[in-house]
Amino acid sequence: YSNVTIDGKPPTPEAARAMRFISAGELGSDLVDLFKAPLPAEFKLGGREKLHKSSASVYEFHIAAEKNAFWAVRDSQGVSLHPEYRGELWLEGSTGRLLRLKFWPARLPGDFEFTSVAITTDYNSVLITEVGTFLLPSKSLTKACFHAQFPGSLP
Repeated sequence: YSNVTIDGKPPTPEAARAMRFISAGELGSDLVDLFKAPLPAEFKLGGREKLHKSSASVYEFHIAAEKNAFWAVRDSQGVSLHPEYRGELWLEGSTGRLLRLKFWPARLPGDFEFTSVAITTDYNSVLITEVGTFLLPSKSLTKACFHAQFPGSLP
């Protein structure tokens, strides 16, 4: 983990030990599941953005909870949800190449440990020597906010 904060401050050693967060799927399975038949997502054009030096078309998507059979959020108590969620696909305007995938739950129950979760994964063409160039995840950021009070956090 890096850049972990509690109320904007680095956690105490006790609080850091108490935090339990597992994130999985950022290496491509989320993208594969998004397009598995029958297509669970509803897409619409969201606009244009700049990412690094590329112009991107941003497509917003929504997946209802009853169609979400693959993305789960699990807290430190072992409670697991397959929530309704929203997201964005950022595609390079000139080639259609995937640049970014973002997604987050549309809503979480008030008694769930998380108040919010958001995952952003950037993709780039990566040369693998003697094999070729492949579109692969190059960076992933997961942000999670909790209801829970950790030892050493502010009251």
